[in-house]
Amino acid sequence: MDSVGEDRERLEAACLLMRRDHERMRDLWHEMTRTLEAGGDEALFRDCAAALLSYARAHFRNEEWVMRLTGFPDYADHKADHDQLISDAEDMLHNMDVAFAPPDWPAVATFFRHWMRKHGDTADARLEAHLRALASRTEGTLNVS
Repeated sequence: MDSVGEDRERLEAACLLMRRDHERMRDLWHEMTRTLEAGGDEALFRDCAAALLSYARAHFRNEEWVMRLTGFPDYADHKADHDQLISDAEDMLHNMDVAFAPPDWPAVATFFRHWMRKHGDTADARLEAHLRALASRTEGTLNVS
């Protein structure tokens, strides 16, 4: 990073991007649950799960950019977690196509909620701490969650 002002601007942009991504992923998960509550249209439920996975891929690319930009020391582990999460979600979507029936869908929604929460509470929490530490060196605090 270059000057304190440029560093601050980059950190602000990175944090805003991550916040927006996390909000959108929560919104997509809520669409899944609303589909269940409305009677569980199979195609719509699967579309919601696929949209969540697609958005997660884009979000993980953004988050990995932030980690590289800021020199995050746990980048390799965090990226490995992203790769595992995507693999697990792809397996879940495959199973929705070949094995799961409508009575299984609440478990699928629970899986995705747990998937997001676990990553947020562990890997993302470490990244947020890293960004806060950087912010403290650029004269201020950042809203990273």
